[in-house]
Amino acid sequence: MGLVFRGGGSGYLHTLGSSENPAFLPCFPARSGNHNHAGNRFNLLKITDMRDFISISEISKYGLQLSDYQKRTLEEKRKEFAPFAPVCKTVEVLYISHYDDKYHAEDVAVFLDYKGYLLRAYKHHYTDKVYRFCLVEQYRHKHTKNYQNRNEMPNKVGKPTPAKMDVWLAYLLNEEEEKKAYAQKYIDEETAFRAELAQLGDAVKWYDNGNRGHIVMNNLVFDFSIEACYINKT
Repeated sequence: MGLVFRGGGSGYLHTLGSSENPAFLPCFPARSGNHNHAGNRFNLLKITDMRDFISISEISKYGLQLSDYQKRTLEEKRKEFAPFAPVCKTVEVLYISHYDDKYHAEDVAVFLDYKGYLLRAYKHHYTDKVYRFCLVEQYRHKHTKNYQNRNEMPNKVGKPTPAKMDVWLAYLLNEEEEKKAYAQKYIDEETAFRAELAQLGDAVKWYDNGNRGHIVMNNLVFDFSIEACYINKT
């Protein structure tokens, strides 16, 4: 049915023009889905009751249209991000939700496509004239909960240039690689722990969607829980 962008990402990010080399890549809630981006197109993804976004050019396919307010907002955003035109493509999207068996138009947004990566430019106050950036699609996993980026954040950008955007893109991609590595340690630990439990067979009783349980052995009960960045064994 056209282009549907996930608002949060499944944990994989590809450049818009390539489906190779997925990079585990914060801004939007975590989502599930399979991202296969090829030919500068985003494949249709399952829409849940969480908000997603679609290309403005595709909204009629979902039986949607922009309200007068949304049209004004979109025009304001076009003007706001016009200075980025020499270095970035702009991508106009509509956030949508799905409930009562139909789609609903929410907010409009303009993202920046820089070297095939979708970026969201943001300001801490609406009167600011300078921007910071984040990746629209990012790596989300419970085991990144305690991750902190200790690298120095680049300077805010007023007048965009390729050099400034390169610095930001490198910073953001490095952050995602760090998050990926940080989470992987705990993913490996959880995988090994679950493998040990699997060997115990029926002695293990699971609940809470497979994140908690207990082991009954020799008339003793041992509780455990698999939490973000931590396995609790009692």
